[in-house]
Amino acid sequence: MSDAMQRFADDLNEQFRAQATSCMTIMYALLDKGVITPEEMEAAREKAKKIVDKHFGPTPEEKLREQLATFMKASPKSEAV
Repeated sequence: MSDAMQRFADDLNEQFRAQATSCMTIMYALLDKGVITPEEMEAAREKAKKIVDKHFGPTPEEKLREQLATFMKASPKSEAV
């Protein structure tokens, strides 16, 4: 990998780490103060995941599963020999 690409990847990784740290800070503050229960946190995470998934579209794994399913439907059925 070129130096420029490595620096870009490192910068991006650092941004993701900072964002994850911020999210975890908020989560633990809410849990520690009793503002939200772990069950409520999980329910909120599930709701947020649906919104994020809708915004960003399918993950690479989901795209691959969809392509495979489409391919399997389009393929002629083979008969057992």
